[in-house]
Amino acid sequence: EVTAHASINNYNLEGTTTIYVINPESSQENTFVPLSHGWNLIGTIGEPNIGTCDYVAYTYNNKKYVRADNLKRGNIYWIYVEDDECVINFSGDLSNVNPIKINNKYEYVSYAYKKSIGDLDGISAAFEWNNVNNKWDSVETLFPGHGYLVQLAPKQ
Repeated sequence: EVTAHASINNYNLEGTTTIYVINPESSQENTFVPLSHGWNLIGTIGEPNIGTCDYVAYTYNNKKYVRADNLKRGNIYWIYVEDDECVINFSGDLSNVNPIKINNKYEYVSYAYKKSIGDLDGISAAFEWNNVNNKWDSVETLFPGHGYLVQLAPKQ
């Protein structure tokens, strides 16, 4: 059972499980991720720049969500924006991101390159937060800079 939040009120986030930001390849590139009104789950796969958009961000640390005043590379963030025109840009070396393991059942991931969950060992399912319907949607393809909740395959 996924215990991630079903809705977010007054910026209070309820616990999920694990954070991983995984970037198996290295490249000097720019990646843009559009943000839509509401909560967006992103992974800072490079140096983040959100421009002039007003936002509120939280990250997961020591089994709780904490407010993040500045976005730093190599982390997963829940970002709330009012404006559908916001875009976050990641630039520079898109590798060298250290994983932060919290739990063995679920984890947050973000990749620097497009991935199919069928190509990833140890993952049985992936979910993307749908901030229009306030629910997790199952996905087969993971896109750069987007954040995902993945269910880990049982260890054999």
